[in-house]
Amino acid sequence: MYRNSLKFACFLMISGCATFSRPDVKSGWDALQDAKSLDCRELPLMPEDLKIDRVRVLSSTGPSLFLEVSSRKGVRNFYHLAFRKMSNLEPSSLVKLPIAQDAQFLGAGISGKKAVFVVHTLVKDKPVIQVRDMTNNALLSEIPTKIKAFDLGDWVFKGDKLHALIRVDKDDEATDDQPYVELTVPLEGTKGLTAVTSKVIGNGAQTFDDAGGNRWTITLDRGLSASKKDPRFKISAWNSPAKSSAIEVDEKGPVESWKAFESPRGLSLAFIKGDSLLGESSSLQALSLSQTEPFSKQSGAEVVLSRVHVAQPILAGSPAETILFLPQWLDHEITVGAYRFGGAELLSLGFVGIFKEGTAFEEAFYHEPSQSYYLLSRSYNSSLAKYNLCEVDIER
Repeated sequence: MYRNSLKFACFLMISGCATFSRPDVKSGWDALQDAKSLDCRELPLMPEDLKIDRVRVLSSTGPSLFLEVSSRKGVRNFYHLAFRKMSNLEPSSLVKLPIAQDAQFLGAGISGKKAVFVVHTLVKDKPVIQVRDMTNNALLSEIPTKIKAFDLGDWVFKGDKLHALIRVDKDDEATDDQPYVELTVPLEGTKGLTAVTSKVIGNGAQTFDDAGGNRWTITLDRGLSASKKDPRFKISAWNSPAKSSAIEVDEKGPVESWKAFESPRGLSLAFIKGDSLLGESSSLQALSLSQTEPFSKQSGAEVVLSRVHVAQPILAGSPAETILFLPQWLDHEITVGAYRFGGAELLSLGFVGIFKEGTAFEEAFYHEPSQSYYLLSRSYNSSLAKYNLCEVDIER
């Protein structure tokens, strides 16, 4: 399962290229005294490249990383970066995948037994969707489409299809005000391409499978309508008619941010209740939902947040557990709280890392070859983005 994921601002302090030191801190926040040091490494670049524009986590290939890069000559390239341990994060591990300069990423992963990636591009000025081999860049299939420029949301490979949520750009409308298009792309052959406009509005929409393998979309209605004032997590069948009914998971009070996570154990939903950014009372809440319609709440847990600002929760999971990471800060320093989510309990595992202003936490994932958890973050150096991968030692 591959997720695009997420947006938060802080600055990452690194000593050398691989060791997270404990910098001098300016605040007397107790959490910083207990925060564990992290082993981190900046993602590599080829000598001819200037900066990494975007990193995607491909869960079924290790996970591995997929990089969108700009060269010093202004040429865009893709790279696939597979690794078994931190020391493998070297330029020699990058597999270059040259692309057309108007190409837009749509997804990547394993289809059958082959690693592939999918792009939207132009051929003879006509928009097409291409499926390409991730080992040698060979064109495997090409599908004509009417879709032009778009903003990519959540996406996932499932069997022989790519499912992606996109917003089609329109010159006369703000992108965030437009509904998502639910796009299904066949990974083998050229038949089966569908694009259905749904009523999914707002940022953060995600997709997941139920126990029967049927695909659904989940989003947050913040309760601004005249009929319902409280937020609702709305779940709709994939490619259902725009006017079809949606299942709702009601919540009382404002929801600051949220994230859903699909694992072999089911669907987890984590969110921040209240308003931590204004210093009001808030809490971290996590729910386990059933894997069958109507996706009722099975169990839940809560952690009260006192005198702390937090970002969006990030979830990652091994075959045995689900870990929730919560970036949080006071004054200038930031740390990340780690929790093991066991359905009816959020067990605190302490704090990991000490961060300064300026970093964006993109995603967390469990890496099967090294049996470790990783945090992917983005910082800036002279206005250029630097992506860093930090290994997190979770107590078993």
